Amino acid sequence: MKILSLSLPQLVSACEEKNSLCPSAILDAYGKRCLRAHEATNCLADIFLEEVSRSSASASAPTSATPLYGVPVSIKECIDIAGHDTTLGYSSRVGHPAQHDAPIVRLLRDAGALIYAKTTLPTGCLSFEVSSDLFGTTSNPYNPAFSPGASTGGGGALLAWQGSMVEVGTD
Repeated sequence: MKILSLSLPQLVSACEEKNSLCPSAILDAYGKRCLRAHEATNCLADIFLEEVSRSSASASAPTSATPLYGVPVSIKECIDIAGHDTTLGYSSRVGHPAQHDAPIVRLLRDAGALIYAKTTLPTGCLSFEVSSDLFGTTSNPYNPAFSPGASTGGGGALLAWQGSMVEVGTD
């Protein structure tokens, strides 16, 4: 089964079927692609595959309350994830991890999503190019001479590389 070629409904269905597909296999496939995307475009601000792998291993079986069971989701760096920095590209905010998850993160996790990465953004989310002193410059996956565009460009680059199935951004 080619995990990266599955649509979102196909992926969830495969996870719901016994002995078909497990979240750890999905995380492995998307994690590898995510790292390749970062090497090519510099699109990641943070990645926490092992943390998500541990929590998904202890997760209960899918139910009707988990419609996103096994779906890989990346989050724009400006959205709080407990235990991880939310810097908005400012070096002064490094080393001050969020104490609580943002509501959207809680909702996605409750729905069974695998949140495993934060994507780059420009300093203060205020540019049409994805560049900051903290993260560097994110390039367009189709033409490195260009920006992936706007402040959610890190997420856009990751999606273009199939390094995530869903990106939660702000523009």
